[in-house]
Amino acid sequence: MATGITGLDAALTLDAIYYSAPIPRNAAVLTIMGAVFDKVYFPDVYMPNGGYDEKELQKEIERLRALPTPGRNTAKLIGILEFVQHVKTLDGFCVFTGDGNTPFLDHNKVPGQMARDLFFAIHGPQKPGWEPMIHTSHHKGIPGSDEHVTWPGDYH
Repeated sequence: MATGITGLDAALTLDAIYYSAPIPRNAAVLTIMGAVFDKVYFPDVYMPNGGYDEKELQKEIERLRALPTPGRNTAKLIGILEFVQHVKTLDGFCVFTGDGNTPFLDHNKVPGQMARDLFFAIHGPQKPGWEPMIHTSHHKGIPGSDEHVTWPGDYH
């Protein structure tokens, strides 16, 4: 019997692209995706698959948790850093398409006007003369290593 993927096997695979966040929002979402999809792609997200000190990563997560008034972005960052610990286990199922060598996403081709229009479509008109600050990407180094996490801005 021949080994490998047949045409029928390929036709029965189901992949997804996850745009709503840089990582699954919680374990339940990840579990449901695992039950439905064979692979889930996270566009322009970079997560290291090793090469960092796990103790240093954990200390950074604890430092961020201890901040007196962590905001929404800090909570997102903590979730992303916690997810780094699972990347090796999920390799082959979760596919992070970001390139660790280009962490600031200068290759991102989303036009600024399109991101701006998307912002106003979601949030409505603002005061005259006011312009939103729209980040093309976010980047956080992992202490004790040359590794980092990178993910696209909310409107990219």
